[in-house]
Amino acid sequence: MKRNTRNEIIESAISLMAENPLDRPSLADIVAEVGISKAAVYRHFKSKQDLDDEIERILKSEVQHIIDVAEANPDDLAPIMKAMTQLIGSNTNHMRVLFMSILRNAFYRSRLNQLFSGKGYKEDTTSTIFFATLFGTHVDNLVNQKKEIRESDIDKMVTHILTCLDNGVLDMPTVSKARLRHIYRECIPAREDIKDDKYLIALSNILVKYGTSSITIKNIASELGQAESTLYSKFTTKEEMLAYTAKKEMKNLIIPLIATLERYEKDEEKIFAMYAYIVNYISLSPELTGVVLLLSLDQSHGNRHRVRHEAIFSEFIENIPIKGIYLKHDSDIAHLKFWCFGCAVVLSFMMKNFALKDREDNVIALNSYLRNGIHIDDKENI
Repeated sequence: MKRNTRNEIIESAISLMAENPLDRPSLADIVAEVGISKAAVYRHFKSKQDLDDEIERILKSEVQHIIDVAEANPDDLAPIMKAMTQLIGSNTNHMRVLFMSILRNAFYRSRLNQLFSGKGYKEDTTSTIFFATLFGTHVDNLVNQKKEIRESDIDKMVTHILTCLDNGVLDMPTVSKARLRHIYRECIPAREDIKDDKYLIALSNILVKYGTSSITIKNIASELGQAESTLYSKFTTKEEMLAYTAKKEMKNLIIPLIATLERYEKDEEKIFAMYAYIVNYISLSPELTGVVLLLSLDQSHGNRHRVRHEAIFSEFIENIPIKGIYLKHDSDIAHLKFWCFGCAVVLSFMMKNFALKDREDNVIALNSYLRNGIHIDDKENI
């Protein structure tokens, strides 16, 4: 079969974008991935910008396909979920890049919110993130467990998620809003609980300034004002340093989190306190937000660092002392804690410049969604 070099270039670029969600791959990265020369790329694209424009066109067409499906089914959310699942099943990298685009693109978020509200779901950025994270976790499990995804698998998964969206996930007593606001204020970390780590700050500064592809031992050493040999005496690779820093930060977060949860006896209060504390901790630690978002996305989508990064988050989740939560619809507590942590990271990324009251309102809204779902027909519009 004749090699389709043009398509290989496009797909390699998207794959690299999926692996480095906060960055755009360079031409050198792409030719190394495909195994061709730069001259071969220029036979298919006039410039790097021409390639970027083609990728953007492809991703926009996929978003438009999802929107078209939604508009053709004005009263039903299932077809849009099915279309997204089929896209993930055929190309996880495309869907991952689309998810990052939704996070960073206000227009995409607004359009998806309109689709939600048009089908009776609460119009709110949080509801979009709820949908995206809950949906993404289930689909990721489906894709990783099945060599071949059957239509019946997709239908079953879509039915499960719609049930969660319509009715919530937690099967527990509702806590009053006044009590939630009191708990929230008790779950704002003390400044001394948020540790300043030189490696974390250096990694974050490089991420913000230059993107993930610039995280190298050389650049980290420069940011720290140290010799490369000093870092190499402690870490063999940049991945080792990233994993070390993330694990250390997770430990810094889990210790005060556990102490905070010990204040509450009721499980329904603990689950809210867990979510509130994590959102506040990450929001108040901007350096941690970018690094954890990067690792969260890596561990969720099966790239080459999956085992190491997943171990960091699994250990963190296992140490959260919440075990007696009653869940609906065949979910499990580990899934719920992963979801809450991932959602806290994403919300913190989006709300890093929000006032404390805005974060409080978002966390309370999520608590409502967990119990009642986000479908508002015949329900109080909280």
